[in-house]
Amino acid sequence: MWREDGVLLMRGRTRGYAVEPRGEYVVGRIEAGAMRATRGQERWDFRAGDVCVWDASAPHRGTGDWIAWLAVLEDPGPLHDIEFPDPAGHVAPTGTLTEWLHDLAGPRAPLVADDPALTRARDFLGDHLPATVTLDELAAAAGTSKFRLVRLFRAATGMPPHRYQLAQRIRLARRMLERGVPIAEVAAATGFADQSHLHRHFRRGLDLTPREYARRFRRP
Repeated sequence: MWREDGVLLMRGRTRGYAVEPRGEYVVGRIEAGAMRATRGQERWDFRAGDVCVWDASAPHRGTGDWIAWLAVLEDPGPLHDIEFPDPAGHVAPTGTLTEWLHDLAGPRAPLVADDPALTRARDFLGDHLPATVTLDELAAAAGTSKFRLVRLFRAATGMPPHRYQLAQRIRLARRMLERGVPIAEVAAATGFADQSHLHRHFRRGLDLTPREYARRFRRP
C-alpha cells in the first residue's frame, strides 16, 4: 500500500477482504484470477480485466484468489453521496478518475451535504475529534434539533453522528500509522481508550489490525 496525490493505492494478491466504508469510494481492477463480491443480498463475479467501483452506501466483501489494483478515495469532493447501483464490469476509465466516476453515476439531486447545519456539525466533530461529543452538544453547535441532525447525517453519510465521528478517527489513525507513529500513541491521539479499543474498531472496518496495516504500508 502507498499514497499518491492523496489517494490510497493498493496492489497485491488476496483470497478475501471485508470493507465497511465510511464516506470512501473504492475503485479496483482485477489483474488475474477471479473474485466473487457481495453487498447485502447482491452478488457479483469479477474476472481478469474487470473494473469495479464501490460507493460508501453499504459494507461489501470479496472471496476468491485474485491479484488486483485498488484506489481508495477518502475525500471524494464533488463525488460525495453518489451511489453506484451496479459496481461490476465497467470499462477502463478515461479522463480523470473523478470525471469518470461522475459520468458513471449520472445526474443526481441537490446534496443533503450542502445543508449549513450539517456543515457546522461536521466541522465541530473535526475540531473535537478525540473528544466524546454528545448529541446535545453537537446539535447546539450545529444550530438545529438533534432529531433533525440525525436525519441529516443519515441522509448524507448513511450513518448517525457518532459513527461518522468514529469513521474520522479511523481515518486519522490510518494516516498516523502510515507515518510510522506507534500504535499506542495513535490510539491516544484519536480518542480510543487503549490499543485494544483501536484494534477492535480498526479491524471491523478494514479487516486488518493496526499493526498489519502499518506493516503493509510502503512509505517513500
